[in-house]
Amino acid sequence: MPSVVSAGRLQEANALLRLASSATSIVGAGLAGLVVAGIGAGWALAFDAVTFLVSAAFVFQVVAGGGVEVFSVMWDTAMQQQIPHHRLSRVYSYDALGSFVCIPIGLSIAGPLSGLLGVGGALVFAGCVVVVATCLVLTVHDVRALRRTAPGEPVPIHEPELIPEPSR
Repeated sequence: MPSVVSAGRLQEANALLRLASSATSIVGAGLAGLVVAGIGAGWALAFDAVTFLVSAAFVFQVVAGGGVEVFSVMWDTAMQQQIPHHRLSRVYSYDALGSFVCIPIGLSIAGPLSGLLGVGGALVFAGCVVVVATCLVLTVHDVRALRRTAPGEPVPIHEPELIPEPSR
């Protein structure tokens, strides 16, 4: 709680947390009694199992979504800090093009692969491809050495040196 609420409001926050916890315990127990009395203990347990399944799916979605968002923030920050501003839109365009080109390729491979390996086998294979691709990217020194630049630090400009044309 101290990481969410200031020290001056800690007692109020803890009181609200305990109030919510106690209220849900009381209301939940009463609701469970009504469900058992209304539809029977077996169906009540089945309903409870379904609510746990829904909760687990929700938590999985939140965690997966959080991971995607963390990656997206880091990717955008790296792009904006490492690519010169006058080239950024072009690099973003190539990034999007590469991503969108791979979608139909992956979809065209997924069907035959799941027919060959089964759905579970195809998912395991796809997971292995992701892990191997990630490990291959990590073998590149510049990727491992990439660091966030300090605020206000200029974007590095890696312009190729132009070779002067020979004089005639």
